[in-house]
Amino acid sequence: MNPKTGKRTLRAGYAPSTIAHNLTVVHGFYAFHQPFGRGSLINPVPASAARRAALAHRSPLEVRQQHRRAWLRPKVPVRHPRSVPDGQWDELFAQMSSRRPRRGWPIWPPTWRRTDCRWRECRSGGPAGASPAR
Repeated sequence: MNPKTGKRTLRAGYAPSTIAHNLTVVHGFYAFHQPFGRGSLINPVPASAARRAALAHRSPLEVRQQHRRAWLRPKVPVRHPRSVPDGQWDELFAQMSSRRPRRGWPIWPPTWRRTDCRWRECRSGGPAGASPAR
């Protein structure tokens, strides 16, 4: 992992999220054209009946059912949002040579999530600092 940007290092092959997205697009393409009788009669990407049943509309009071991933679907890791630490903000402002770029800069960062505060603390204006409403 790159300590400056927080991005993971590239690995050989495609990422699981890329594979899952590709399978979703191909499945949607065939599902769209199938009722019109265009193209193949069989969708090459199998749909999971258990997933379809688990995602069907249910009462919010019912317990959610667990379902297995469909065949060919990789396990996609949970991605946490990246953000810029306060030390890197200070470094960035120190490198700006004039006041002109600094004028527009404070408009954008408040819309981004800060690393040193949790979302609930920010919303309540808690001890971590700035709230997103400012």
